[in-house]
Amino acid sequence: MSKYANLRFEDFKRTDNTNLITTNFVRDDGGIITPDTSHNWSAKVTDMKDGKFAGTYPVTISGDDISVSSKDMTRLATGTYGLEVWEEYNGQRVIYPSAGFIQFRIHRNASDKLEPVQETVDITDVINELHKAGLNVVIDKVNILDPSSQPSVTSEIKDGKNHLIFNLPRGQQGQRGFQGPAGKAFHIQQTFSTIDAMNASKGAGFEDGDFALIASNVQDPDNAKMYVWTGEKFNYMGDLSGAQGIQGPVGPSPTMNVVSVTASAPGSQPSVTYTKRDGGYDVSYVLPRGERGDNWTEDDKKEILNETKKYVEDAILNGKW
Repeated sequence: MSKYANLRFEDFKRTDNTNLITTNFVRDDGGIITPDTSHNWSAKVTDMKDGKFAGTYPVTISGDDISVSSKDMTRLATGTYGLEVWEEYNGQRVIYPSAGFIQFRIHRNASDKLEPVQETVDITDVINELHKAGLNVVIDKVNILDPSSQPSVTSEIKDGKNHLIFNLPRGQQGQRGFQGPAGKAFHIQQTFSTIDAMNASKGAGFEDGDFALIASNVQDPDNAKMYVWTGEKFNYMGDLSGAQGIQGPVGPSPTMNVVSVTASAPGSQPSVTYTKRDGGYDVSYVLPRGERGDNWTEDDKKEILNETKKYVEDAILNGKW
């Protein structure tokens, strides 16, 4: 069992870089332990307030004394810390003191209210943890950055696994490639009366991708079948005989344009002729002249007009126009 003795300079202010925490260790029989300089020595520091590990720091050995410099701990915040000295050799490890910690305190300096204190990360312990978790890598996320950004990887050891986040820049846009040749327009290269006649041609006059069509009669089940020449044979593509086109949009209602109204002899049959034009019809009326009688009133004129309109509408609805 070992304990420390003759601890010197256990207090200093934050960012002090000129002082040493110095101690030596004694055995149970009171004899002082002289460190073996051929072994690996380091100081481990923990925050006594919350037990959080604060980092690994180098030590210097002079005779029986072991020292840790305040200049290596300038990033630590104010507070009380516990220090252990680790001796490692041939796969063995001895931790001094055997029980408890060597406590020291870092006091606030005059500028602490103005300067933020940075949290420390001990790279040695991070590397050790990465090695331990090397077989338990978990990629949590891959962030795609701008092409000018620098790639990076963040790592967090959690639940015995190495959780990685990759930050990768997007590649620069490449140069535009050469424009390829234009494809062939749809074209029936040749028609044949039968499939046998088509196959017998052995593709004479055809290039790869040319189309052939069977054109016989509507009673022939092979009529309107289309084939494509592959350079070696004709491959069946489909039957065009029953292909239904895409229904177009509903067109506008037709318009009726009255171009003439002609009077005929009294008692003759009225007639209507129409001429189809874009968007509607030109209409010509032949109406029998009535027997001379009393003058027509406005109501008579309206009645005749209404009867005429009804006659035209009925003719359109019944498909006579």
